[in-house]
Amino acid sequence: MLENTQTIAQKMMHDIETILYWTIIVVQFIFLGYYGYSIYANLNQLIFLIIYSILAVLNLTSFITYIVTHHKPSKFTKNFKRALRIAKYVINGTMIGVNVYELIAYGATDFEKVLLLISGVSLLVQILMEFIRVFVAKYVELFKISLNMDLDPYIKLLAKVSKLTRPLTAKDEKRRIENYSEQEQLIYTLTQERLNKKEETKKEKIEA
Repeated sequence: MLENTQTIAQKMMHDIETILYWTIIVVQFIFLGYYGYSIYANLNQLIFLIIYSILAVLNLTSFITYIVTHHKPSKFTKNFKRALRIAKYVINGTMIGVNVYELIAYGATDFEKVLLLISGVSLLVQILMEFIRVFVAKYVELFKISLNMDLDPYIKLLAKVSKLTRPLTAKDEKRRIENYSEQEQLIYTLTQERLNKKEETKKEKIEA
């Protein structure tokens, strides 16, 4: 039911997930430089060296685990990836907090201040993208449910009427598709791809 609508909703969520994924990649490289410089700058200060080294290891471990599990679609993996992202936010936030303390207590160069600012802004952007993803996912799901509720009486009526009329032939369907606009063609193509993938997944589960 409402396959075209569901396809567009899934496409939108997929695009948001892709943007979030690449945001995580970019921010990770920024923080790798941030961790590296902080460790190098504190080689003579054992306490900060240990703190930054531990945070760097935790950050890198959570990042690698997230990348490895990124393309696994199970519900458990999705929840696990969300937990990993939150863990990264906490780790990077702690890193910035320690760096701010060090800046206040011992001062910092202009370069270190700029690096701290860039890292802080990139972390905020990443967290903002996470909120947008959660917000959109919630309302996309509510939109699909409400649309199904609104259209359900009309779909039932249409089913009754269709029993009294001649069913569409393959030629009728082909003619209808040929008259689609460019945007309708795009939606149709995406829908067919999603349905084919769905059918392949069902066959793989049966064969397994």
